[in-house]
Amino acid sequence: MRRPIHFSPDLAFPLEAVTQTFAFMAKRGAGKTYGAGKLAEEMLRANAQVVVLDPVGNWYGLRIAADGKGPGFDIPVFGGANGDIPLEPQSGRLVAKYVVERGISLILDVSRFRKGPQRQFVTDFIEELYELKKDELSAMHLFIEEAQRFCPQNVWSGGERLLGAMEDIVKLGRNYGIGVSLLSQRPQSVNKDCLNQTEVLVCLQTSGKQERKAIKDWIVEKEIDESVDLAELPSLQVGQAFVWSPSWLGILKKIQIGLKSTFNASATPKVGEKRRPPKPLAKEDLARLRDEMAEMVKSAEENDPKRLKAEIAKLKAELVKKKDHVVQAPPKVVEKVVEVPSMSLKEAEAVGKVLALSQGALRFWGDVIDGNLSRQMNDLKKALPDATRALDKVKSYKAAHTKASVAPPRAMPAPAPPRAPLREVLEETRSDASLDAGARRMLLVLGQRYALDGKSLPKRQLATMSGFQVNGGSFKTYLSRLRSGGYMEGSAELTITPRGIEYLGELPQTPKTTDEMVEMWSAKFDGKAKDMLKHLVRIYPEEVSKEELAAAVDMDVMGGSFKTYMSRLRSNGLIVAERGGPIRASESLFL
Repeated sequence: MRRPIHFSPDLAFPLEAVTQTFAFMAKRGAGKTYGAGKLAEEMLRANAQVVVLDPVGNWYGLRIAADGKGPGFDIPVFGGANGDIPLEPQSGRLVAKYVVERGISLILDVSRFRKGPQRQFVTDFIEELYELKKDELSAMHLFIEEAQRFCPQNVWSGGERLLGAMEDIVKLGRNYGIGVSLLSQRPQSVNKDCLNQTEVLVCLQTSGKQERKAIKDWIVEKEIDESVDLAELPSLQVGQAFVWSPSWLGILKKIQIGLKSTFNASATPKVGEKRRPPKPLAKEDLARLRDEMAEMVKSAEENDPKRLKAEIAKLKAELVKKKDHVVQAPPKVVEKVVEVPSMSLKEAEAVGKVLALSQGALRFWGDVIDGNLSRQMNDLKKALPDATRALDKVKSYKAAHTKASVAPPRAMPAPAPPRAPLREVLEETRSDASLDAGARRMLLVLGQRYALDGKSLPKRQLATMSGFQVNGGSFKTYLSRLRSGGYMEGSAELTITPRGIEYLGELPQTPKTTDEMVEMWSAKFDGKAKDMLKHLVRIYPEEVSKEELAAAVDMDVMGGSFKTYMSRLRSNGLIVAERGGPIRASESLFL
C-alpha cells in the first residue's frame, strides 16, 4: 500500500511529493526548517531517499528523538560539528556518486566550510548528481537550506556555474526522479527562475514588505487569483502556514504543521540549555560507510585528470632523459689513429674554446670524421673565424686520406638520436650552465603551478612569485634562457615542459587549503598589501568599495601606498576591481 505524506492533521500529500518541488518561505524562527523537517520525516517513513544540503548545521536533529534523548532516524551525517564522516570541499562529485550508486539517505553538513569552499562543494555535488541521475532513474528528494546562498537572484561573478546547476536540478530534475525543497527566510533573494518552478509554496509567518512582494509575484506567476489577501501573513503563529499548490493539488489552504518526532535542532537555544549531540551510527555501519567511501576515493584518485596529466608529464620527462643517455659508441680504431693536422696556436685555442663549451664533443669529432661539416661551418663562420680556419684545415687533411682507417661506429642496442647541429649543442650547453638560483626559482614556481592544476602561469605572477620585477633585466634574461633551453614554453602564459620537470626531479609541494594559498601570496608582498588581501579573502564573496577597504586596513584611500598595493594585487590577478567599482578577492585563491 502506498503511504501518503502526512504533513499536518488535515493535509496529506500523495507519495509523488518525493519528486515534486517545494518552497518553504518564512522569517527567521517562524518554523520553515521545522516544516521542511516534518516533510523529510514523512518521506523517510515512506522509505524514500532524502538528501539534505545543510549550510547551517541544524539538520542533524533528524538523528535524535523529539525529547532530545532517544534515537531518531538512522541517517548518517557527513561533515559539520556532529558528523559521522568528515567532508572535504573537493569531494562534491565523489559524494554525488555515492548518493546515486548507494541510494542512501544522508545529511551533508557544509556549515564548517567557508563561503568559497562551500560553494565549490555544492557546485560539484549538484552538477554531478544531475548528470548521474540521468542514467539512474529513482526517486529522491533534495532539501536545500538557505537556498538564496546557492541560487541567488543577483549572481556574483564566478557563481554562474552554481546557479546554472541549481536551475537545471529545480527545472528538470523531476524528469530523472529528483524532487527539491528550497528553504529561505528571504524569498526576494532566491532566483526567480528557480522559485517560480516550485509546485508547492509553504508560506509561514512573513512580515517584511519585500518578502511579501516576492510571494505575491509567485502567486501572479502561477495565475492564482491576484486578490489573494496576504495581510494575514505577519500575524500567523509559529508553525501555521498557507499551502499553495495551484497545478499539482489545486489547493490554497491554511494549516498547522504536524508535530515532528525528531529533535528540533533549529530552535533557538534557551539559556542554560545543553543540547545532546546525535548518537553515532553503530560501529559496523560506520565501518561500512568508511570502507565504501575509501573505495570510491581510491577509484576517484586513480582516475583524477590532474593526477593522470602529471603521470603523463613524468613519463615524457623520463623518455626525454632516456633519449639523452642513448649515445653512439665512439669509433673503434682498427689500423691507426687519425692524426690532427698542424694549426696555429690561435686556431687551436679557438677550437679548444668550442670544445670546452660543448658537452657534445664526441658528436662534434664524429661529424668531423664523417665529413658532415657544412652546417657547422656556416654557423661558425659568422662568429668564430679562427675556429673556421681550423675546421677547414681538418677538412683538407681528411680529403687527403681517401681511404678510411677506422671501422664504422658500432651502434648501441637502442637507436641513437639524430645529431644536433653544433650551434644547438652549444645553446643547450649554455642553457644548462646558466640555471643559477634565479632561473631555478622560476622553474620551481612553474612546477608548483603545474602540480596544482596543470595550468599555465601569467608572466607577471611568475615574476612576483619568483621575487623579480616583470620588466627587470634579470627576469627577462632568465625567461630567455629557460625558454631556449626547453625548460618552459609560452609567452604571456608560461608552462613548464617535460624537460623542466625532469630537471627538477619531482614536482614541488602545492598549497592544500585556501589559507595556505593566501599565506603563500602574502609572503610576496610588503606593507599592508597582505592585510588588504587577507581582508578580502575573509569576507569573500562580499564586495567592498575602495574607501571601505582602506578603512579596514587603516590606510588613506588617496595615499600613494594604497594605490600601489591595489595595482600590484590587481595586476597579479588576486583581486577583481573594475575602475570605480567594488572590489573582491579573486576566486582563484580558493581551493
